[in-house]
Amino acid sequence: MTSIPSSRTHDVQGFAKLFGRDLKLLLAVAALAALVRVVYLVQLRDTPFPHHLIMDAAGYEVWAREIAAGNWLGNTVFYQEPLYPYILAVIHTLFGGGLSAVYVMQAVAGVANCVLVAILAARVVESRWAGLLAGVILALYGPMVFYEAQVLKVVWAVLLLLVLVHVLISAWETRRLWRWFVAGLLLALLGLVRGNALLYVPFVLLWVVMVGWRWKRAGLAAAIASLLVGVAVPLATVCMRNYAVGGEPVLSSSHVGFNFYIGNHDGADGTYRYIRGVREDPVHEGEDARILASRRVGRDLTLAEASSYWFSEATKFIADRPGAWLVLEIRKLGRFLNAEEVQDTWSPGFLAEHAWTLRLAFITYGMLAPAALVGIVILFLRGPRAYLVNLLVLATALSVIIFYVFGRYRMPVVPLFAVLASGAIVTFVNWIREGEYLRPLAAILGAVLATLVVLLNISSETTAAWYRAGEYHNFALVCEQAGEVEKAKAAYNRAIAVCREYSRARTALANLYLREKNVETARGLLHEAIEADGGDADAHYLLAGIYYREGKKLNAVVELKAAINARPAFFEACRDLAQIFAKDREYRRAAGLFERAAGMRPADKETWKNLGECYYQLRDFGRARGAWQQALGLATSAEERRLIQRKLSGLPKVKKP
Repeated sequence: MTSIPSSRTHDVQGFAKLFGRDLKLLLAVAALAALVRVVYLVQLRDTPFPHHLIMDAAGYEVWAREIAAGNWLGNTVFYQEPLYPYILAVIHTLFGGGLSAVYVMQAVAGVANCVLVAILAARVVESRWAGLLAGVILALYGPMVFYEAQVLKVVWAVLLLLVLVHVLISAWETRRLWRWFVAGLLLALLGLVRGNALLYVPFVLLWVVMVGWRWKRAGLAAAIASLLVGVAVPLATVCMRNYAVGGEPVLSSSHVGFNFYIGNHDGADGTYRYIRGVREDPVHEGEDARILASRRVGRDLTLAEASSYWFSEATKFIADRPGAWLVLEIRKLGRFLNAEEVQDTWSPGFLAEHAWTLRLAFITYGMLAPAALVGIVILFLRGPRAYLVNLLVLATALSVIIFYVFGRYRMPVVPLFAVLASGAIVTFVNWIREGEYLRPLAAILGAVLATLVVLLNISSETTAAWYRAGEYHNFALVCEQAGEVEKAKAAYNRAIAVCREYSRARTALANLYLREKNVETARGLLHEAIEADGGDADAHYLLAGIYYREGKKLNAVVELKAAINARPAFFEACRDLAQIFAKDREYRRAAGLFERAAGMRPADKETWKNLGECYYQLRDFGRARGAWQQALGLATSAEERRLIQRKLSGLPKVKKP
């Protein structure tokens, strides 16, 4: 029976053959990558972007600081994949609490990625020039440089993926069980950075069977078992942790169902679409989605139960409308391959306007993807290493398009594309050199490449306008944090000019004017926001505040109800409407809203105190006692505790049956 080479020196010899006399090529790749990243970070330092975090970046940083402060276990089931916040916490613990160390460490990881992809391309294509080219591609790949300077997990996902590929190839070459086990560990850790990466598992197993089918059955079974045990260890640890702190055996995180629904429902378009009633930042998204799901089913759900609900809603859409879903998946595939960097905060092009050095990294997805697609065909039968790269490209594409497409979600495919593109280019050049009969084939492939370049760089003007407006809106938020109010106003106005339908910019700008007591300008903007999007809960809430201060209580009530209808988990709107009802002695309605508000923020003692007062007025003394006891447990001063105890002592004693 033919055996796979098992010498421990196999990959070392191969590496020496490819790079032994030219290690300076790797050093050149590392130096180029480091230069681009250092220059970019130096210029970025003078902008507000690295110092003021919003959305996912802000959520990760808050979480990491809680961990670094000593709360390493946490208090609830993980809503997002947990590994990245723990990486941030370790960096903060080792180097202090500033963000500079985070950006430097991520730049170092980025340089390592460039070296690793150079070695990988050399191993797959068996050409040091392919390795050099792949390393240069990643070193000058603009979106990668951009994401490395964001508090986002992109660079670590890429690093883990590249190390995983090298370990898998090494495990195949040496057939050492411990290497299969390490590969499993890396695969699980990658899944704890990017949850959809767990979908790599069946593709990796398929590759193991493909390369090991000639092995003895016991050897193949042992390799698969070692790999799966490696996968199971980290995931089982996280699952046990979730059960210990949250009472639910969640495998890694509880946002899978909602993310699946975002990408697979009647209003989905292939990328992130705002779900009415759920805020887009990770601090609130999980709880908002849970409360919305709870209202739909008519009972209080846990995070895991809510995730199951959203998953079932998505599968129901797929089952009821398979044709529409298939069209949606094709659209997602188009977005995955398209040059446009669909963003949720801002894009590399936007930051390049503020830090021109980002333009030094001039390679884009639109340049890389066409060459990589040609490379898939050229390297298809190149051998086990190429099989693995191609399978992981397919796995990455599927793991993204079954949910929805963002530029950063598809980043793990970029180093794989760099390998394939470098292989295509080197092979293409060799074909031209080798003789006349191969030139027609080279010409055909060149025509295919040119066609792909054109097709993959077409983008929707409507979609581009919406995301461009979002970039200006997010820039305005950063300017607000930095105290640059006039810059924030200008950015909000730019967002409105770019996309008239982008209501959030009007609402945020109105809020700025309200702080400056410019009520009429704010009122006009809020009416425009509601006209553009009747589900803008914040616009309704701010307008309610204007009406209430003007003594127009009925108008305020209408707007507060609209705000709650648009966002069922809107704590402030529920609280304020409850207070209006309580002042009007509509205690039953007030109590219902205070109950709802208390469910959203159980640690808000004022809500419990108000709820107790409503029940007292309704002569429901048992519930009043329960609410005031909750408030007593949250009281922070002796005087506050004394006042609550006085209320409790004034309640009629409950007669025992």
